[in-house]
Amino acid sequence: AKTSKTSAKQLTLSQLVKKYPELLRLRGATSKKQVALTFDDAPDQKFTPQVLDILKKHKIRATFFLVGSQVEKHPDIVRRIIKEGHVIGNHSYSHKLFTKLTDADFQEQLLKTQQAIRSLSGYTPKLVRPPYGEIKESQLLWASEQGYLVVNWNVDSLDWKQLSDAQVTANIVNH
Repeated sequence: AKTSKTSAKQLTLSQLVKKYPELLRLRGATSKKQVALTFDDAPDQKFTPQVLDILKKHKIRATFFLVGSQVEKHPDIVRRIIKEGHVIGNHSYSHKLFTKLTDADFQEQLLKTQQAIRSLSGYTPKLVRPPYGEIKESQLLWASEQGYLVVNWNVDSLDWKQLSDAQVTANIVNH
């Protein structure tokens, strides 16, 4: 008799949101006209200070999803993010696509980043943003069991595509 390995089909992000709306957030409350500004892949020496300067000038707080390896390279910028009252979230240690990782490797990505952030801030963030917005069901469930809230986005500026200022602005304002 021929045996075949059956693997569970991986759920898409939209399927995960429908199945676990309390574990995976794409937006906040819609009762108020507010936006949550979030920045991924921080910190770096060039753009993060520029963003912080603009936020400070306009008295705006944001959430920075930090990459653990970058936290270790730029501790002074992380301290500035904290000092200026911004929220910190975990964006993995090395920005790997979670859906391509084993659950153990996924867990290591989060825990190693938590350790790097804790060493500078004295606390561990509860917010996690998966690189590329992708996460497997088993990873989402583990993160929830550990007390994390997985936060994605519902508007992407597409600034990472090196678009013009006008294009980035239109991508945000139109949504």
